[in-house]
Amino acid sequence: MVQIFIVYGGPQGEEIGRAVQVYFKGNDIGAFLASPKSPDTDPSENFQARIDKELKTANLAVIIVTNGISSSRPALAEIDRIINKLNYPRIPFVMKGATPPSQLQGMRYVFFDHNPPTESELVELELRMWRHYDRWQQTSQVKQVSEGENVEPKLASGLGSE
Repeated sequence: MVQIFIVYGGPQGEEIGRAVQVYFKGNDIGAFLASPKSPDTDPSENFQARIDKELKTANLAVIIVTNGISSSRPALAEIDRIINKLNYPRIPFVMKGATPPSQLQGMRYVFFDHNPPTESELVELELRMWRHYDRWQQTSQVKQVSEGENVEPKLASGLGSE
């Protein structure tokens, strides 16, 4: 199963992140919302250790961009780690009118207008997620082969029900 790590900043971003998480889980896509109030997080567990575990097991990050993200140090640190240390594929899900943090400048965004996002906005995010994930999987699995070596296509995991 594909695992999505959802990053946000501020109360509005968390609300939108929850809607994204519910949508993905409803479509059999694993999704972790990086929130200490997440129902996936036990109140007694070390939250930073949980974030580390979820980041290490994620296949892709969705970054919820609202006006609160640029002032959230934890969100900016997670974005930096995703881009500079883990080099994960990522999709900024940007509320129209919000300014993405500098680390996300120049990237392609999926925009949304509504809080919570509409079904069509979430479908667009999912479609972009699959295209991005498929492209990343293909480029990360490229290997050198000798001339004449037989190359068989490889099925991607997580693209259907398992």
